[in-house]
Amino acid sequence: MNDKLLNEFVKRYSITNISYAKFFSYNSRYDYTRTASGQLAYRDSHQQSVDIEIPMRALEHMVEMDANAELEYLRHREERLIRSKHLAVETADSQYKMLLELYR
Repeated sequence: MNDKLLNEFVKRYSITNISYAKFFSYNSRYDYTRTASGQLAYRDSHQQSVDIEIPMRALEHMVEMDANAELEYLRHREERLIRSKHLAVETADSQYKMLLELYR
């Protein structure tokens, strides 16, 4: 994993502790409370486990950002489908992107 990205992530979400665990047998545990920190752990024998300690406000922000990213992904996928079905929309989109780049 890119150390710079990880460091920025840790700083952005005020993560106080990251621990990398060895491989475990399958079991899942979801245990978080509305206190200053939350804990979410998932164990799978095929993946390395990572435990993090993060303030609840940061977790809520991360969950909100994930939901927004999912909506944005679905919107882009729908737009891509529309552009592939309608040449005029693809042409207009291409021209818009060109004009935007020229403006920048």
